[in-house]
Amino acid sequence: MELRLLVEAPKHPYADRPFHFSSLSRCPSIRLYGKIWHLTEPIPVNNPASITPFACVSYVWGRRRKPNPIHQGKRMSTCTLTALAAAMRNSTVSAFWIDAFCIPVVEPQRRATLESMGFIYHLAAETIVVLSGAKPTTLQQMQQSDILDHKALLDLAHDEWVTSVWTYQEMVNSEDVRFVSSKHTGDQLGLWCSHWISMQVSKRLYSWLGEAAIDGSHFLDCVGHSLALYREANELNSFDIRKDYPRLDTLEDLIADWLTGTYTQRSAFQVMSNLDRRYTAKPEHYFYSMIGSITKDPFDRAPDMSLADLANTVMRICEQRNDYSFIYSSNVRDQNVGRTWCPKPEPLHSILPWYSLGKSQKGHYDSEGFWLDDMLCLEPSANLEEFEKETIIEQLHIEIPNKANSTDTSIAHLIFSVLQSIGFTGSKVYVPTTHGFFYPQNSLKADASIEVLVATTIRWVFGSPALAKSTSGDTVSFMPGVFIGSIPKENSRHALIDTTAKEPVEIAAKIYFDPPKPDQGGHMRRHAGRKAVFFTLDTNLSPVLGRT
Repeated sequence: MELRLLVEAPKHPYADRPFHFSSLSRCPSIRLYGKIWHLTEPIPVNNPASITPFACVSYVWGRRRKPNPIHQGKRMSTCTLTALAAAMRNSTVSAFWIDAFCIPVVEPQRRATLESMGFIYHLAAETIVVLSGAKPTTLQQMQQSDILDHKALLDLAHDEWVTSVWTYQEMVNSEDVRFVSSKHTGDQLGLWCSHWISMQVSKRLYSWLGEAAIDGSHFLDCVGHSLALYREANELNSFDIRKDYPRLDTLEDLIADWLTGTYTQRSAFQVMSNLDRRYTAKPEHYFYSMIGSITKDPFDRAPDMSLADLANTVMRICEQRNDYSFIYSSNVRDQNVGRTWCPKPEPLHSILPWYSLGKSQKGHYDSEGFWLDDMLCLEPSANLEEFEKETIIEQLHIEIPNKANSTDTSIAHLIFSVLQSIGFTGSKVYVPTTHGFFYPQNSLKADASIEVLVATTIRWVFGSPALAKSTSGDTVSFMPGVFIGSIPKENSRHALIDTTAKEPVEIAAKIYFDPPKPDQGGHMRRHAGRKAVFFTLDTNLSPVLGRT
């Protein structure tokens, strides 16, 4: 990968030109706030402490393009300069990283940098999120209060930043975040002013215009708290929000991910679930974002890797982290010997795109084969306890007109309707067990012996992702699915998955993992000083998060 920053250039004879070539660095430069800015030479990243503090700019490109003044002959978003100008006005540092200028345009450096963006955002002293769709009045309201009205919530939800596959990894990998709006600089006059007037004058001007820069913790707490109050006032549950306000639901899940998932300590399944509800124009961008969200180190790969190669790379990185939660993908299974439990190497879609808790699904190899750790192993059974049924009905907010005449089958069909409404694309032909219902992605063979393997370390409020292990003669196959019911972890054990599996050779990526360090107050980062109005945890790692 290559790290280059946008910094102020030394004075030279052509300082009065908006775009020019620096006589000292011979690199194309831009003029903003009366200063000339150019790119540094590539900066070594092996010693992060020696890197000049810099700010990353998180924004969306939109559809319109214009010539790129830094990379001659290339094009960039028409939003790039306005986003950079807004970030500069609201930053505490004097070096900046923005994709249109700082990502190399030649291969293989370009791909390697795209795949290392999570690492770059983690290195940054701060990240400035520039919202191009949200109105300045929305951030002003947030500056003056802890509560947003419904109109302001919808305004935030309509911003394309909320659903971009790129901005997910940029947000969750950042330590210090600030939100601003580019609406003040969205016209030609504003852009002209940013070229020629000084930073000091510009800050006074935009302060007079009411520009607000909102600290990330306050922004996220305010949105989460407002959503919780809105649900309560309108007697809505989380399933209603997903159905009626999917973008607000996506924003709330991003809030939870940023607050709870320390860098590279979130599960692959959690990343998949978030990315499933985000937009990307190219399939490979999905993998770039996923790699950036699960590994902290710069990543280099062969320039001719296919999508299948990228998918295998993601899975190998997860295995190095001892996180096999990627197996809970809705993809069909691989047919290679020793990997039939593994998803086919394609874009990895979660079995259910719903917010989950849990750092990983651990597994291990030994002389017997490959095992999944801490699994609740269940056989098909029609003896579901009445208490279990009542709990499921309550957790999924299922309304049953005549409970006295309800059957397990009728309840199971209602459960399936709820799952469909929140993104489940699997089969309605369920497998009953003593603890709940299992819904496979595809129907299981009727003549096979079935064992349902339920995750206990990756959880939703109402259940967990699971695998069905089907044995028919000498043939063993696996089917991912959703388990709805109770999951007593004390009954879990290691489950032997494949006796033919052998531990894979490590991929050629350097992966190191440092545990998150407590701050001076003894708290883990992102937790100190935050309101707990909308986020709590129960003793079983079930997210309340306003999701009732």
